[in-house]
Amino acid sequence: MTASPVTIAMVILVVLLPCITTVSGTTDSTAPPDTPETDAVPQTWNQWRGPARDGSAARTPPWPRDLVNLERRWRVKLGKGYSGPIATSDRVFVVETVDETTVAVRALDRATGNEIWKRTWPGRGSVPFFAMANGDWVRSTPAFDGATLYVGDMGESLLALEAATGAVRWKADLPARFETAVPDFGFASSPLVDGDSLYVQAANSLVKLDKKTGTTVWRRLNHSGTIQDSGAFSSPVMATIGGVRQLVVQ
Repeated sequence: MTASPVTIAMVILVVLLPCITTVSGTTDSTAPPDTPETDAVPQTWNQWRGPARDGSAARTPPWPRDLVNLERRWRVKLGKGYSGPIATSDRVFVVETVDETTVAVRALDRATGNEIWKRTWPGRGSVPFFAMANGDWVRSTPAFDGATLYVGDMGESLLALEAATGAVRWKADLPARFETAVPDFGFASSPLVDGDSLYVQAANSLVKLDKKTGTTVWRRLNHSGTIQDSGAFSSPVMATIGGVRQLVVQ
């Protein structure tokens, strides 16, 4: 893989909602390019900013003129968090901060909103006082590869959860592994899955992991500073630049 010398700064717009809601009367516009839009195969949203990681959808239906004829199908109350939902053909995965010491992932039935499973673990994190008004809640949006959900928490641990059951396949405590401090703002990077590899900006660096085992393949761009100046607020993307497929980071 060729690493790009280009540095790209990303701005993430986050909307925090107390619940997740689905409605009828609209068409889901979050499918990967190769996912046909049919009732049998609903469109999906498998990672931060969608299938292409650029906030775009292959097909964008017209937005209704008003919401009068929309019917809410279900509504589920969530804990606090900045993480975006992951939607598969039959499930919706959500991440939430339960309390000061606990993080949770829930799998919901996409058709009904009913809870299929819930996995919790210790994931303590506390932001600096000047940012406390914005909450010290989980920030990273998971990545889903069709079988496994990869989730980061405020303690900068990365977990691989079996999508069918919520069972933990592996857990990587990145600060402990690389002897770095837990960042002030937690795991702010959203994981990127590419083939058998998993990329994250964490532990003041860019890390490539084996997605099946969680073992480190390599670590680059090591920085001795803090999250404020190490680029860990961004998330990696794959892009083809000048005809060369590259991993682009800030």
